[in-house]
Amino acid sequence: MSDDLSGLVISLVVAVMLLTIAALIRVRGPMGFVKNIDWNRVSDPHGLGQFVSLVLVLMGALIAAHGVVLYAFRADHALRNACSVVFVILICLATIALLIGQQRYQDKLTTRRSDERR
Repeated sequence: MSDDLSGLVISLVVAVMLLTIAALIRVRGPMGFVKNIDWNRVSDPHGLGQFVSLVLVLMGALIAAHGVVLYAFRADHALRNACSVVFVILICLATIALLIGQQRYQDKLTTRRSDERR
């Protein structure tokens, strides 16, 4: 198997894994899958799950498209480099959107017990 074909297969496998996780978040809810969230402060867990699932679908599509583009244009190194730069920028933007969007759903105030100390 050539390097180009193995890169295509690996990117498609990773994309399928992300799409599977996104589907599980949509179906089962985000409680077990979404980490670094204070669930006591989340006002809309279903909305958070849909948002995270949407971003994961976007990332999976980007990874699959990047693998296909690299395989399709394996002889044109300049186009491959340009596509890789665009891919990295879009993945970084999706990650930033995911981090900011997760914080958007933590809008309920937490109640502090009076016997807690700082």
